[in-house]
Amino acid sequence: MPLIPRKHRRIYTALLLMLAWYKRRSLPGLLVYILTVSLPLRIAQRLLNVCQAPPQLDTLTASILHAVHWISEGSTHEVRKLLAVIDWIHACKARWAGAKMKAVSGEDGSSVCGLWIAEEWRDLESDRLQENVVLLYIHGGAYCFGGAEYGAPHHLHLIKSFNALEQKTGSNKRLVVFSLEYPLAPEHVFPAQIPVAATAFKWLVSSLGVSQVVVGGDSAGAHMTVSLMNHIKDTPELSKLPIQPFATILISPWVSSPSSAGESLCFDLISLHGIQQADRLVFGHLPEKTNSLLTALKPDDFHVATKGTLVLYGGAGILSKGIEQFIGMLESRSEAVPGLEVVKYDGMPHCFNVMMMDRLYPSVRETALEAVEKTAAFIQRASA
Repeated sequence: MPLIPRKHRRIYTALLLMLAWYKRRSLPGLLVYILTVSLPLRIAQRLLNVCQAPPQLDTLTASILHAVHWISEGSTHEVRKLLAVIDWIHACKARWAGAKMKAVSGEDGSSVCGLWIAEEWRDLESDRLQENVVLLYIHGGAYCFGGAEYGAPHHLHLIKSFNALEQKTGSNKRLVVFSLEYPLAPEHVFPAQIPVAATAFKWLVSSLGVSQVVVGGDSAGAHMTVSLMNHIKDTPELSKLPIQPFATILISPWVSSPSSAGESLCFDLISLHGIQQADRLVFGHLPEKTNSLLTALKPDDFHVATKGTLVLYGGAGILSKGIEQFIGMLESRSEAVPGLEVVKYDGMPHCFNVMMMDRLYPSVRETALEAVEKTAAFIQRASA
């Protein structure tokens, strides 16, 4: 006798779909929802020529992006659990691809926590670190989610691209990434994260003797990068260090919180409701009650790196209007931003180059690789 009688299978299938819908914020529920609801819907819309997804996204990618919207509808705890699993999977893939990864947790009496990522173990030796370029990477996640393993495949591709470029010139310079672990909201609201990033920067320069530092991040991590640069300028202990960040990398920076989103943005990786909810959790205690990076500062107030600033983003991202306003502010400074580079990919979603390096996204992977190569070339030019 079969486990489920044939006459009851439709009922159990309906119950399974209802359970997947109700538990859609779990990883298994999300996968079931993609396969049984979102993907068939996208296929039907493509066939009927009514799909609103950007033309650069294939049906599979569009269905996954549509389904990911449901993640942001859950509580912080639910979303954090799901994204932690995804980050762990990505870290495993990076290790499988050859990444050498070493966790740091309070070494040498410091409070710095994070993850070293390199192409070769020798690149992490103390004498080599002093010669290499170190990217202090600050992960995104709306200050509420994620950890040091986030974006590991992206970091490995970036490292390999930079090292290959340097090898062609006959240079022994290498790139390594230190991915920072920092306290998350709502338990730790902004700006509690800035001193943690500042301590990590000082640790790299003063304790490890790193001579070339790039600071970068995506989304909230890019917001923290801008805030850290201003913090360094305003803190004599940091501004007087002999080594300063020579470049910054801002990937889809979360510089403002949108009040509305057009229909063309409905296939972004994050939803309007999700970003507004995070905005309240992270910045709601401040006088402005919101992310005020654009309104609280004047163009000349931004402390920029001495050799280069890269702003890279997707044109279909829900934060794109705020990013373009931020770029306009940088371009309107009384003194030009040294080495400012702006790279926009029309039709691409938020942080596509960091979060979409997996082969499940064939239509985006090629563009993501191109963006990584542009980032590597930018670091090489700035570090020359």
